[in-house]
Amino acid sequence: SAEFWPGGATIRNLQNELASETKIWTQGLAQVQEVTLTNKSSRPRSLRVTSFSDVALHSARAYWAHPAYQKLSIETRRDAGTGALLAERRGHAPGESWPAAFYLTDGAEAGYETSRERFLGKGGYASPDSLTGGSLTGLTGAVIEPAAALQRAVALEPGQTVTVRFVAGLAENGPQALEEALRLKSFGPREWTRARARARREALEEIRASGISLRRHQELEAVRSQLLFPRPRPSGASKTLAELVPGARRDAPAIVYRLGS
Repeated sequence: SAEFWPGGATIRNLQNELASETKIWTQGLAQVQEVTLTNKSSRPRSLRVTSFSDVALHSARAYWAHPAYQKLSIETRRDAGTGALLAERRGHAPGESWPAAFYLTDGAEAGYETSRERFLGKGGYASPDSLTGGSLTGLTGAVIEPAAALQRAVALEPGQTVTVRFVAGLAENGPQALEEALRLKSFGPREWTRARARARREALEEIRASGISLRRHQELEAVRSQLLFPRPRPSGASKTLAELVPGARRDAPAIVYRLGS
């Protein structure tokens, strides 16, 4: 089940006597995934919790126009002090600057991977090779298809609950990304609880200031997300915008209304 609240969302699931609750919210220019696992069985459980993300470091339009090309200039590395994965663009022209990305977990030890090809393999997003018998290789550098994956080992006794967190963020440059990763790495449970409460409070204040209801705001946010970050058209989709609206531009977001009689 999913529950949306101002500033974030909670996803709950129960499978094989293992309960999971994932809270997702933003912390400045970072997204926090807080995963709480509870062992509902009468036996000990050993798990691997993995978080994965593609790396773009470009506008959504430019990235989806040619994802493979946009990734060629991205280089990844791992900071030994924080365990964070960092991604930056190479080959900047004079005066040109690009944001840098970081990916970290609040645990002391984590497996990692920055090659999308090695992580997904032939199984793709539905069944990544590294999660079905493989492992994270720890590859960094000028990989062909950069991505970010972190993996935590979790041991649960019967009835025990454990929380792990993954954080993906942006900064203006590499040094600032590392500085922010170091700051967030120092957070404990209390700091994360305060951060989540602050995100909710700030989102509520923004909604109240807009003068619209919470439900209407959620509906508008769903529309806005599709305009700002349109997903690529899947194979087998019914019709394109150009087919629905003759003469429509293919490179601009649009909303199509179907009016009843």
